[in-house]
Amino acid sequence: MTTAEVVVYVKNAMRISHTSLDSTLSADVDAGALDAFERGVSVFTEVNDARVIRDDKLVLQLLVLYCQGKEDYNGKGDMYRRDYDNLCNSMSLYKGYKADAR
Repeated sequence: MTTAEVVVYVKNAMRISHTSLDSTLSADVDAGALDAFERGVSVFTEVNDARVIRDDKLVLQLLVLYCQGKEDYNGKGDMYRRDYDNLCNSMSLYKGYKADAR
């Protein structure tokens, strides 16, 4: 999925209908994907020689949690950051989501 497609998914999850946060959420999605990758989670896939975010419900939920934490969604940013950290740690241990060591 492209970053723009993930932003649409995140906006739906956060019940955001306006476009004023699109650039912020786009940056959050990119940062969350890179953070998860650095922690050992396979969030990217190759499509037509381009690296894109995996179209996977658990990866998408991970990015939603990252965005909710960054944007202090409903005043519960700390809770969402902890949830992101916990899910990221769990995914990095599971072979289906473990990023290849490079």
